[in-house]
Amino acid sequence: MYEYKATVKRVIDGDSVVLDIDLGFYMFMNETKIRLYGIDTPEMNSEDPLLRLQAVLAARYLYDNLPVGSKVTIKTVLDKREKYGRLLATIITQDGFNINDGLLENKLAINYKNLTREEQIAKHYENQQYLINKGFIIP
Repeated sequence: MYEYKATVKRVIDGDSVVLDIDLGFYMFMNETKIRLYGIDTPEMNSEDPLLRLQAVLAARYLYDNLPVGSKVTIKTVLDKREKYGRLLATIITQDGFNINDGLLENKLAINYKNLTREEQIAKHYENQQYLINKGFIIP
């Protein structure tokens, strides 16, 4: 893993953000799209209205924890990119909080490694039931 300092520019959705990344030696990657490594959140354009609500909750979580201009550290996976060209990274806030883990712990995201698409959807629905039971989503 590689570590870089970065500044939050904006949140795209529950598992994607745009950062200005400091590569060191006065070199920067500005306006770089980052996908949070190892997790998946529901899509904002889901046909299921409750999944759309989950997507909004995940994005809100990022807005609250990664305000524009905040300084973070990202840990990239060998500078690997995913199918849409975004870098894959774990985001750590200045106080040491792991954003990726926070989304998982709050049942706003799933760990999708080694899961089929059907298993991923089932996990999102498990999280949905948890969020309903906690009163975060009202069906």
